[in-house]
Amino acid sequence: MLQTQTELDAINYILQIIGEQPVNSLPVEGFYTASLAQNTLNNVSREIQSRGCSFNTDINYSLAQDVSGQVTIPQNILGCNFKDSMYVQRANKVYNIKEHTYTINTNVICDIVWFLDFNDLPQYAKGLITIKAARKLLVELIGSDTLLEETKQQEYEAELNFHRQEILTLKASMSNNAQIANTCYRNRY
Repeated sequence: MLQTQTELDAINYILQIIGEQPVNSLPVEGFYTASLAQNTLNNVSREIQSRGCSFNTDINYSLAQDVSGQVTIPQNILGCNFKDSMYVQRANKVYNIKEHTYTINTNVICDIVWFLDFNDLPQYAKGLITIKAARKLLVELIGSDTLLEETKQQEYEAELNFHRQEILTLKASMSNNAQIANTCYRNRY
């Protein structure tokens, strides 16, 4: 399994896969290929995190109103599912579609999918994102069949590990929930 600890490690791994020299620090402006690797890593991270994973999803999160009664949605949100169907996201604010206003005058409860910094992700997510980004860049820049097959297999393994870890995390969360645990216990017989 691929072990990347930091964003710099991930970018250097991608550069290694495509046959480029590593970089010593971030940001990587001025180095076209390294900058491309960083952008690809960021795009793939956004793609993977948009799924709404155990590590970047908050359930029943309260978004607070400001002094004017409006609720601003933070910039690093990938998805927001409001508990009340009269609310939607417009730009970076909560909009009441029944009252036709941004003035909400209350906190709003929703399920949120956050976009986390690469360095804040769990190892299994970093591994998948890194190998997926490396493969994308490899196809885009080089297109080598041999390297493509190798990275395809690594991506497959990283994807399996990702799903295995998500299932383990969700199982642990479910067993810590008394209502779910009681339901599971009742249905065992």
